[in-house]
Amino acid sequence: MIHVGLTGGLCTGKSAVAAMFAELGAPVLDADAVVHELLEGDPDVRRRVVEAFGDGVKADDGSIDRAKLARVAFKDKETIAKLTGILYPAVRARIARWFAERKANGAPAAIAEVAMLYEGGATHIYDVVVVVTAERATQLERFVARGGTADGFAARLAHQWPLEQKEEKADYIINNNGPREATREQVERLWAALREKHAGDHAGKEGV
Repeated sequence: MIHVGLTGGLCTGKSAVAAMFAELGAPVLDADAVVHELLEGDPDVRRRVVEAFGDGVKADDGSIDRAKLARVAFKDKETIAKLTGILYPAVRARIARWFAERKANGAPAAIAEVAMLYEGGATHIYDVVVVVTAERATQLERFVARGGTADGFAARLAHQWPLEQKEEKADYIINNNGPREATREQVERLWAALREKHAGDHAGKEGV
């Protein structure tokens, strides 16, 4: 099975592309959803987050308030590193287990959508990395449409690798700057290529 990492830049449309892969039958895992599961359901992760950032990140019911956590944790590189040091190992372990489960089920390829894939330093988990890209103006327009500001956009970008650097390292690039139909065509071609690659690799192993 081919382990695929799907990433991109802020508001390039990673989730939209992931949804297209899922519509085509690809197994897809959202790493952000894994983070939410860990914060809600893993007592050890919750304990470590509270120890690191204080009771102020708790909601009234004692759970982690993600909005409060984000305001505290994304102040600077030091606090971001503190949070990622807690979350990333657990997220990587969950993704690895999920890949193993999909392989056991016979999937030709499985896709993990990971916003900070390169920044997290876990490229070794993936056989293939797909980067979703868009022009900076398009990214900003989408960010503002979701209620963000230009200053907020710049601040978020400061904590990510430049999109151009991700594109240079990518195995495949999906340009999500145009109409949905154009993006869908790229996704369909790539999913077909991944399945074909798996079939070829599998045939080669059987022939040895």
